[in-house]
Amino acid sequence: MAKRALLIGINTFEFAHWPSLKKAEADAHAVAALMRDPTIGDYDEVTVMGHKPDHTRTELARAIYRLFADATRDDTVLLFIASHGEFDQETQGYHIIVRETDDFAFAATGISAQFIRDRMKASRAERQFVILDTCHSGAFFEGPGARGTDNQAILPLELKEAVSGTGRVVIPSCEAHQLSYENEDGFELSNFTHHLVEGIRTGNADTSKDGWVDVEELIAYVERKLDASKMKPKYWIAEGQPQGKLLLAKNPALLQQKRLTQSVLQAVDQLERPVRKAHIVTYLQDEFEAERIEAKLQELIAQGFVEPWFGLDNHVLTPKGRNAL
Repeated sequence: MAKRALLIGINTFEFAHWPSLKKAEADAHAVAALMRDPTIGDYDEVTVMGHKPDHTRTELARAIYRLFADATRDDTVLLFIASHGEFDQETQGYHIIVRETDDFAFAATGISAQFIRDRMKASRAERQFVILDTCHSGAFFEGPGARGTDNQAILPLELKEAVSGTGRVVIPSCEAHQLSYENEDGFELSNFTHHLVEGIRTGNADTSKDGWVDVEELIAYVERKLDASKMKPKYWIAEGQPQGKLLLAKNPALLQQKRLTQSVLQAVDQLERPVRKAHIVTYLQDEFEAERIEAKLQELIAQGFVEPWFGLDNHVLTPKGRNAL
């Protein structure tokens, strides 16, 4: 069971019709850093493309093809794209703009949403995430035959409660008629990707506090941060209801809190008596800040996991604390 991510960010374009972007490459690298982090994404393979001249349309399309084609049933795949996006009024098709895309023939020289949809449908991977930080990305499924239930179309659906799940998800940064802004709020990243990264990195998007950021939580978090009149992110779930929550990343803040809790409990249990606060801080100072250790000790005393023993600065585990080890 492998987890693979392909992050594409394109800043520069050969045709003057497509203005240079300032943050697309940084967006791709920022999301890649999250996916590589074992405390957050914990992905086995993370590839960043689009920032080099030899990352041509053909090479990008081949990488997207391989991402989905090489996956087995138990794998997780994630595709992130930050670039320009254009909607073809004649065919009602949506296209990702790449470095050499010709504005007079963008349907022939870009990467079509249909190509990505086909690769998703053909892939055996049961967990697929596609995130688009591109203008008009809400048009990804607004072409002919993209709506309705007769043809197993991909539709916006609610997620149901469960532990973890399977499904194909597409997350566009904005609706079909909207632009995906990158400069308005002074962030180092584009507006959408900034809030997406912050929600995952800080754990603030994990509103259920179950230790995971799922798709529904993440989109709700990002939507609260953006001006919906300018950018309204959404998500689509493929082929009916997914099986359970679709978990995108771990909550690193909550996981660190759990690790700190276990470390303090173990210190109280293992250190030689008397177990003073200063001894616990010294024992754990290579892993955690002293203030956090002291605060956690007081919290565990208040919660009944640790209690003073023959003096206020001598600590032992309670039966509750021993059961928590």
